[in-house]
Amino acid sequence: MLKKDLRNIIFIVVLTLIISGFCFKFLPSFPITSDTEEYDTVAFSLVQGKGLTPNNEPTKEPLGYPFFLAGIYYFFGYDWQIVKLIQFILLAGMGIIIYLITKKFLGFSSNLALLSSLTLIFWPYFVVYPLFIASEILFTFFLLLSIYFFLNFLRLPSLKNSLILGILLGIATLIRPVALFLPFWLFGY
Repeated sequence: MLKKDLRNIIFIVVLTLIISGFCFKFLPSFPITSDTEEYDTVAFSLVQGKGLTPNNEPTKEPLGYPFFLAGIYYFFGYDWQIVKLIQFILLAGMGIIIYLITKKFLGFSSNLALLSSLTLIFWPYFVVYPLFIASEILFTFFLLLSIYFFLNFLRLPSLKNSLILGILLGIATLIRPVALFLPFWLFGY
């Protein structure tokens, strides 16, 4: 990795954290949705050792995001601000992945790859969504990571790349089952 690429990646991370600071300071708290309640209830139940069926009712939501929340609650305590901060860190990771995809696989210059990343991290949807307790940021992170390894597999087919791709798609599917259809779309490619 070139020095300019490393500088751009550090810039993406720092800028995303600055954006998160502004969002925490100036944007209002958003209302709790039914999905948020479900994710939170299952995650809290997991942390308490009560399993996946709080109130003896099976969950209707996929389990990937509640496991993500449970891990945060277990290590950092029950604090939605920490969840939101980690989701902003994932947004920075998404910016890095876009930078790497555009630079490595699309042949963009460092400046154009940086512009692509900045477009993602400044996109209003991605600026606001880390403030929600919702699966979109985590899913998009794993989806982008899957795309990176899919492109890597196309360039350098190997068992290692296919295993990584399969694991990442499996995780993305646990977060949002719509990822189940991605392999069918990839076969069309």
